[in-house]
Amino acid sequence: MFFPVRILDAGGNLRQVVSSRQLSQLHWKKFDQLVGSGLFTSQKIPAEQINTGEAEGDDATLGPDPIIRKPATGSRLGKRYPS
Repeated sequence: MFFPVRILDAGGNLRQVVSSRQLSQLHWKKFDQLVGSGLFTSQKIPAEQINTGEAEGDDATLGPDPIIRKPATGSRLGKRYPS
């Protein structure tokens, strides 16, 4: 669904109104052109490029558990966050 669009000139005067029907027709016409051009064709990814979940590079040195930090306890936080 498209909303009608009002096109104004530099002075703020109405120049043209594009209806939702016109916008819809323009959208689907351009979409069909893109599909016809092969832009949206699916490509098979080689098995070697699929992420297997193994760590690579610097990530391999990280442990399995993330670092968990407790909230700061200060005079402002006081009893809100007991430690």
